[in-house]
Amino acid sequence: MDTGYSNQPRKLGLPFVARKREVAQLQRLHAQRKHALILAPPGAGKTALVARLREKLDLVVCAQSKQFTSICESLEAQLGLEAADARLPQRKQRLLRAVADANRTVVFDGVGWTTPKLSSFLDKIESRWQKTLITAA
Repeated sequence: MDTGYSNQPRKLGLPFVARKREVAQLQRLHAQRKHALILAPPGAGKTALVARLREKLDLVVCAQSKQFTSICESLEAQLGLEAADARLPQRKQRLLRAVADANRTVVFDGVGWTTPKLSSFLDKIESRWQKTLITAA
């Protein structure tokens, strides 16, 4: 199924204007290894902001962050892990180790309402790794 999302960075087709301050602030937070949460109404440009940052920074971006299986597939592909036939708890532990070992910022785009299990996983990534960026849907 084609979701329209890709794990590869993409060039923006339209000019990116009036966001220099936000980009600079997020780059500073990235350099300081700080967490960031971007909240804005749908269509405000959160995903475009992440795409612009991805041109400048080495980011792991989960474009589909509403279901744990989508997060696993996206992270596994970007971190060079083979598709796992393991059960979900083993997959989660493997991903937590890989994220820590990769030393890269992880972005969870489009996070809105989450299940308690998904919230727990995001919290574990946040607590173990100081470079996490989450955009709310």
